[in-house]
Amino acid sequence: MQIARCVAEHMNTEDLFISEDWAWDGYLSYLYGHNVINTIGDYTSPNARRTFLDAVDKAVSDVQQKGGNVYVPDLGSYAAWYVNWLQSQTGIHRAELERFSTTPAFSCGGLRVRRLTPLQDARPATAPLVGH
Repeated sequence: MQIARCVAEHMNTEDLFISEDWAWDGYLSYLYGHNVINTIGDYTSPNARRTFLDAVDKAVSDVQQKGGNVYVPDLGSYAAWYVNWLQSQTGIHRAELERFSTTPAFSCGGLRVRRLTPLQDARPATAPLVGH
């Protein structure tokens, strides 16, 4: 609840948060009315990977065109085992989660949050990141 409250305090109603967690982000939408895409809960199957990533790209584009910000957790905020677990559960690789250019935005309870720069700066979803 504390992380959700803190994140909500940094967001406007037109903003979007793309979450790789399911411990607190439900509160962000339920209690504070913010838009959330949850990588774990909203992703349906490995066969739908491209469809899911395209839907994320469209949501990001729509929010940014309306002047909103898109926030993502810095995956470095999570333990390595969690990032590996996330990949095993979703089939989405770290490179696909980190393909957007970002800048540091704020921190909440140990979670570092980054703001996406405009979508046209995104790397293709299949581009590997060196060292990951």
